[in-house]
Amino acid sequence: MLVHLLRSHPNIVCHGEVFALNALGHIHGKYAQMRRQDPKAETELLALAQKDPKSFLTEVVFDPQDHKAVGFKYKTDEAFNRKLSHIRDLIAADPDVKIIYLVRRNILDQYISHHVVLKKTGITLLKEQEDRPEIKPFAINIRKCIKYANDVMSRHHDITEHYNNHKNITVFYEDLVAKNETTFDNLQDF
Repeated sequence: MLVHLLRSHPNIVCHGEVFALNALGHIHGKYAQMRRQDPKAETELLALAQKDPKSFLTEVVFDPQDHKAVGFKYKTDEAFNRKLSHIRDLIAADPDVKIIYLVRRNILDQYISHHVVLKKTGITLLKEQEDRPEIKPFAINIRKCIKYANDVMSRHHDITEHYNNHKNITVFYEDLVAKNETTFDNLQDF
């Protein structure tokens, strides 16, 4: 949702999750067009991402493509994945990179949402209210829920420590959903 919000701004190019273990993630703009038009582009971009992630980050992901700002989605579960932690460290090495932390105030809601996506629907983005599937009541394992909440809070603490030299802003999911004007203004100013 935050990626789509940022992408809707005419001065921002915002990629999705560009770093994945064995595939090329979602790159927006001219690189997406290249991938659609030339099958070799997919292979070349993936090879660059795997062999030289620093060049991929600086030359492809951070290419402004005639925009004033560029961004991409990088979740904490990726940042602390041993196989992707080098990306976390590349970002940490460049204090000019600004960080937007998207968090939820209500971690129980986050857990339920995560459970619904993974176990019930597979849907991560709804564009229209009528596309919302009906979810039947279900039970949750309270121990797994507590473990999940502790993990979320621990990763947020650890990532903010890791990027403590970066300018950052925390955006609450609930404020985005409520279309809180102050949140949007602060995000745009940032």
